[in-house]
Amino acid sequence: MSLRSSFVIVDGAGAGGDCGGALLRSRRVSGVSGVSGVSGVSGVSGVTSSTDAVGAIAITLLIVPLVDSVPAAAEVGQCAERQLSERITRTTCNSVRPMDAAKRPAPHDALSGPNDDIRNFEIEVLSDHWYTLRRATFDRRQPDGSWKPESREAYDRGNGACALLRDAQRNTVLLVRQYRLPAHVNEHPDGMLIEVPGGLVDAEEGASEAMRRELEEEVGHDIDDLQQVFSLYMSPGSVTEYVTFFVGTYSGASRVNAGGGAEAEGELVEVLEVPFDEALAMTADGRIVDGKTVLLLLWAKLNLVR
Repeated sequence: MSLRSSFVIVDGAGAGGDCGGALLRSRRVSGVSGVSGVSGVSGVSGVTSSTDAVGAIAITLLIVPLVDSVPAAAEVGQCAERQLSERITRTTCNSVRPMDAAKRPAPHDALSGPNDDIRNFEIEVLSDHWYTLRRATFDRRQPDGSWKPESREAYDRGNGACALLRDAQRNTVLLVRQYRLPAHVNEHPDGMLIEVPGGLVDAEEGASEAMRRELEEEVGHDIDDLQQVFSLYMSPGSVTEYVTFFVGTYSGASRVNAGGGAEAEGELVEVLEVPFDEALAMTADGRIVDGKTVLLLLWAKLNLVR
């Protein structure tokens, strides 16, 4: 069986059997390294640690007293800190664009319902650049009836949606391959993960509306038969995100563009068309290690593919 990767449409005249457009590349693979495509995505680089500023201050304090006063040294040190801060801000802003305020969903900063074992709930924002990191403090009732103060941190990136698209006639599925920094810094060899298409639900959107938008952006298909199968908290110990899972069908007739991600958002997504049986094998041998993708493939095996 072969796994075909592509930014699919070359001129719109491709064979319908290849997702409705001509495939740019096709190769047999035995592992992730064999999938042709993007070589990577550069992340935030050139950001210098704040320890450099401390070092600059220390050097200044050692040298400047030989020729001037300590207040002058402190002033130079403050200048070094200010220049470093400007470098970090400039590099970050140039490399990562914060979410458009109009698209930012409502914050998850209040309890959704009563809990008799929780009282004196307060919350504060720790970081609010791309998404929002909050710390909550509260008193929690203990088994002996006493109350103990506790604190938790939660990362709020809104809610998400994902979908498995399958061509029942050919028993193939559409997946995407993209760079994931968190995976790359935690044992994944290159950070290039194979996943079902998905994304965040913007403000004023429902999950199904957001999913249709994401499918058109990422894989280039307009899907009108999405079926919601379940909604799950994927990492409830630290992330507020509630993900809605869908399945749907695709064909050459549903193709509307080449996909590849939203250019305005800096996305770089490779579209993969994979035989369903091979996709299942990829979950077993480690080529697919994304949780939501494994869940949808196993759900499809149980409920769709006989």
